[in-house]
Amino acid sequence: MDYYSSQISKLIEELSCLPGIGAKSAARLAFHLIHMPKEEVKRLADTMVSARENVRYCKECYTLTDQELCPICSSSSRDHKTIMVVPGIWQPMRRQEDTTASIMYYMEPFLPCWELDRRISS
Repeated sequence: MDYYSSQISKLIEELSCLPGIGAKSAARLAFHLIHMPKEEVKRLADTMVSARENVRYCKECYTLTDQELCPICSSSSRDHKTIMVVPGIWQPMRRQEDTTASIMYYMEPFLPCWELDRRISS
């Protein structure tokens, strides 16, 4: 038995496809979105579409960015000869908060081994 209209059920279903969002959280988000002003919902939707269309991998470290190089790789204050291999795209920001080091980061899942070897040896 459906408790919600088809539009609300569909919204809950789509939101529950997001990682870490179960049915209860999806329902809370859906009701929150329904009660938000239309302009705010449109701005959120436009931002999500824009991010999906414009965000890509940095050509150096493979983190997500909307430029050819991410802010870390494009920084001239970074030591481009010292790298830290990190396990995921969110790790450099967490590492940056923990240290004042000016090292470069490489995202482990996205950097092919041969490329890492080439960069270390050069």
